[in-house]
Amino acid sequence: MSPLEETPDRDGPVAPPARRERWRPPKDIYSVPRRFDLASMLIVATAYALLLTALKALGADEWLSLWMVVFVTWVGGAQVVLFRGDDPRKASWIAGAVFCGLTPAVYMAWGYWRGQLAVGPAFVATTMPAILSGAVLGYLTGGLAAGVFLLIDLVRHWMERSKRAE
Repeated sequence: MSPLEETPDRDGPVAPPARRERWRPPKDIYSVPRRFDLASMLIVATAYALLLTALKALGADEWLSLWMVVFVTWVGGAQVVLFRGDDPRKASWIAGAVFCGLTPAVYMAWGYWRGQLAVGPAFVATTMPAILSGAVLGYLTGGLAAGVFLLIDLVRHWMERSKRAE
C-alpha cells in the first residue's frame, strides 16, 4: 500500500512524513581535487599537522616524519596527475609501489656514496617487499586522502545548510 492510498481507519489519503534533508555522500569516487580553495587548503594543512603530531607523539624521528609527509604528498599528487584523475585508487597503489620501491634504492645509494654500505643482495631482498607493501600503503593513504576531502564536502554542506537556515 503506498502512502497516498486510503486506509481503512482514515477517510482521505495519508501524506508521507516530512523528511529533513540529510547529507549523503555522492556516488562519485573521492580523490584529491585539481584545484583547492582556501577552506580545502586549511583542512589539508590541519591534516598534515595531525599526522606530524601523531608521529611526534609516537616517538618517530625526523627522517620518518619527512618520509611520511613526502609519501602522502606523492600519493595525493599521483591521484591528480595519473590517469587524468579518473582512477584515483589505481593511481594511489601505483604511486605507493613506485615510492616505496625507490626508497631502498635511494637509501642504499646514499650509504654507498658515503662508503658505509655495500650494495648487493640486500637491495634485491628489500626492494620487492618494499614494492608490495608500498602498493598497500599507497592504497590506504589514498583512501585517507579521499576521506579528508569527503570531510571537506561534509563541512561545506553543513555550512551551506546553516546559511540557508538563517
